[in-house]
Amino acid sequence: MHQFTNLYRSIIGLVSLNAINYLIIFFISIVIFRTVDKNFYGFYVLILSIFAFPDLLTAGLNQSIQRFFKEEICHDAKLGIIKGILVYKILIFLIFISLILIAFFLEFDKFLLKNAELVQEKLLIFLFIAGINFLLSIFLGIFESILNSADLFLRVTKIGLIRNAFYLVIVLCYSHFFNQYEIYLISSTILSVIVLLYYSSLLSSRVSEFRIKRVLKTRFSADIAKEYIIPYSFPLTISSLLTYSKNHLPILFLGKYFDLTEVSIFSIIKTLFKALHSVAGSFFDPMLAYFVKMKKNKLELRKKLNTIIYSTFIFRALIALFLFFVSDLFFQIYKINIHAQNSFVFDTLAFEFILAGILSVFTLRLKLNENTKKILFSNWIRFFIEVPLIMFLIPKYGIMGSALTLLISRYFESITSFLLLIHHRILIGSGILLILFLPVIIFIIFELASL
Repeated sequence: MHQFTNLYRSIIGLVSLNAINYLIIFFISIVIFRTVDKNFYGFYVLILSIFAFPDLLTAGLNQSIQRFFKEEICHDAKLGIIKGILVYKILIFLIFISLILIAFFLEFDKFLLKNAELVQEKLLIFLFIAGINFLLSIFLGIFESILNSADLFLRVTKIGLIRNAFYLVIVLCYSHFFNQYEIYLISSTILSVIVLLYYSSLLSSRVSEFRIKRVLKTRFSADIAKEYIIPYSFPLTISSLLTYSKNHLPILFLGKYFDLTEVSIFSIIKTLFKALHSVAGSFFDPMLAYFVKMKKNKLELRKKLNTIIYSTFIFRALIALFLFFVSDLFFQIYKINIHAQNSFVFDTLAFEFILAGILSVFTLRLKLNENTKKILFSNWIRFFIEVPLIMFLIPKYGIMGSALTLLISRYFESITSFLLLIHHRILIGSGILLILFLPVIIFIIFELASL
């Protein structure tokens, strides 16, 4: 009973803190979106979609740190895992920046964008800011994984909240004087540097055996990569690369065929639901090590996961229902035109948000296996469905096609993950929830055809 209480207390704490955090981010996005040029906003979103590719090449590595942090393996092996991940990430960063420089001199932006001349003046500064943030994210991600694994996930979440609160104050002040988007981005980068320095200090004081100096002095062995990093993180990394088609390929297609204002509108609506998804599922990754320890008690694990999945469905359905009623207010706040196209995108992504919650619980259970091949398989299924939909729907229907693509591909990924869990005799009843989504998806398809 005490273990149950600690679990739910941690979950509620993380969700509450992240709810406040993303509420702050929500206000930040409102001020920035209303202040800066929509073309420049959409342009930077597109640049981030490009920079997301190398980031996804390293996506499964941070979770390897959390997965093996509390396993009964030697301390040097844990240090070796962290060093191997750090070296690999730095190597990917150097290769990608070299490719970006080549693309810049070849004027690749003119091929990528429909109206490249409108944003040409900001290209260099946006690339520089994105590159610095990419480098910072390498160290921030590793430090956060270590601190989360050391049960300091509430502290990490609080630091993120404080950082964004400061940024909100800065943005509110800047909005009266500046409309240049790069000024806001540079301020955000400076705050990230401060957070990184604090994490380094926290590691030295609270988890000194994993401070960065000790990691760098550790000898890395290829055996560590073969035994720990590759079997667990490689399928997750491939899975993350496959998610590129979900999160970023639609943005690139929209930038190619439509105005950057369309990119910015789709991005801001998608960001709302991504933030809500992050809040509602904010306890999954930080508490992965906790569920790993619980894995030995199958009955206990089954009860908790079933409770979480039904609670997740109800909670997200209520949020989506509320958003359906206030969607017009959302458009007015962001100064977005209220018409059938934007409303269709909003409603479709709301249903995708509910479905993503169900899938998150499936994925959590699959991550508790010794390897993550089943997660990779479900992502391959989604990828092979998603790419043809993107190529067919987006050039024809624009942001509406992007939203429908996300919903359909998420549905098939959820079904696949569910089928992969059946033999565990866990979460079987949740199949009813997936059946309920089928008529909703069919209705949305017919609605798109009628617009």
